[in-house]
Amino acid sequence: GMVTCEMDEIASGMTRSVTISVEVVSGLNLCNFITVAGLEIDPEPSNNSSQNCTIGTAPTFHPADINEDLMIDANDLLELLKAWELEY
Repeated sequence: GMVTCEMDEIASGMTRSVTISVEVVSGLNLCNFITVAGLEIDPEPSNNSSQNCTIGTAPTFHPADINEDLMIDANDLLELLKAWELEY
């Protein structure tokens, strides 16, 4: 979907940030496109847009050795640790 944010005036050289959280679906291309515009004539319109894309990956499960000897032996108890990753 599209998110639109209206902000008050931003003077030359100032920055503003917006944080948006989403849940990533495995294997889906996730692209962030941003465009800014104002009512005034912009002397540098080439820096008014940007994009960044990444691929969402499924949660991965890492077995962790309970006794922490850094080796998973035949009779060790294991626990699963869930980790979310984004690949750039």
